[in-house]
Amino acid sequence: FSPGLGACGITNTDADFIAAIDKSLFDSYPGATPNPNNNPVCGKKVTATYQGKSVTVAITDRCGGCEGKYDLDLVRRPSFHGRRESVH
Repeated sequence: FSPGLGACGITNTDADFIAAIDKSLFDSYPGATPNPNNNPVCGKKVTATYQGKSVTVAITDRCGGCEGKYDLDLVRRPSFHGRRESVH
């Protein structure tokens, strides 16, 4: 996804290690309110691993185009070759 102002109300650039999580997980995260800026998942760090490489990113957005509940859409993807990956 393209960085900028995300659902969490945080503005990022493509230099940031950030990710968007699937809309269903974002919306149902415990403590989520109608105001996405107040979602407790915002700012949480997750580590994504693919083919033996890992990257830690902060959740700053909601992914409307993700296909699975645990999908991540990564902005900076040096270890993932620009592919959207599902991380469980």
